[in-house]
Amino acid sequence: MEQQQQQEHTCLGYLKYAQRMLHESETIATNNLEQLAADRERLHNIAKSTERIHGTLDVSEQRIAQMEHPWALWTPRAKTPKRNDFLAQSCNNQTATAQNWGMKGLLHKRTDWTKKWNARYCIIDGEVLHYYKSKKQVQSKPRGTIILTGATITEHAFSEFGRDKCFSITPSNKRHGILFECTTPSDYTSWITWLRKAACCRQTGGSRVLSNSSNALASSLPSNAGMNGASNGSLAVANRVGMGTQEDEALDQIIHNLDDLDRLARITGQEIDNQKLFLEKINNNVAGASRRVMDATRRVKGICV
Repeated sequence: MEQQQQQEHTCLGYLKYAQRMLHESETIATNNLEQLAADRERLHNIAKSTERIHGTLDVSEQRIAQMEHPWALWTPRAKTPKRNDFLAQSCNNQTATAQNWGMKGLLHKRTDWTKKWNARYCIIDGEVLHYYKSKKQVQSKPRGTIILTGATITEHAFSEFGRDKCFSITPSNKRHGILFECTTPSDYTSWITWLRKAACCRQTGGSRVLSNSSNALASSLPSNAGMNGASNGSLAVANRVGMGTQEDEALDQIIHNLDDLDRLARITGQEIDNQKLFLEKINNNVAGASRRVMDATRRVKGICV
């Protein structure tokens, strides 16, 4: 009896420690997102300034053209370089927050008739899954939409379809499932977790996802976290059989926190990639303005000679 109480205390100590660490990590991730949102606003201001510079250069080049041809019977038009509207498209007031999206990425979808696998960019939006032909077409109408509420999420073995990391989504009003393959094995568990969360149900195979997350958690904890001399705390975390109510609730909260951290990590990575691309375009725009200034200076010197 005493040994059993000691094991339960050890298990609960592990879980409480893990909850504290995950809470701190989530706070740090949220702060990073807020900082990225502030950086996006700064890039927005820089982009607007570069556009104003180009507008001023347009007027200056028009006047220089008039100075070069003072006796022309018509007003000469200055050749201004073409500029796209990437500032209006890429730099908006949308703030990167953890509530923007749940899960998105590239999956392979198998057609019902030809059994051909096609790449589709999928987005979980609340309790709906939208899929597009490519990431570039996200702003257009999706090629298909799947209602996840009440749907059945089933994992499939390699022997069934000759492909690894496959799962099917069977909507509540359909008899047959829609088959997908995850292109990146590291994202497979995340897709299953988010789909089942959106479906608000527990399907067969969910225990495997849970045990994998628990084992990963146990292996990452220090050996003395919440322990009073016990040497097999990781087994207590990985196995929910015989756990008390407090341990069971704590483990469910840990799994929820891990899902939130996974979502925050994806949002952060996507925001960083978008800002890198946007910054590269700003640099190109600034370089173009610099070349125009040098050309205008050369032309003015030629007029003054």
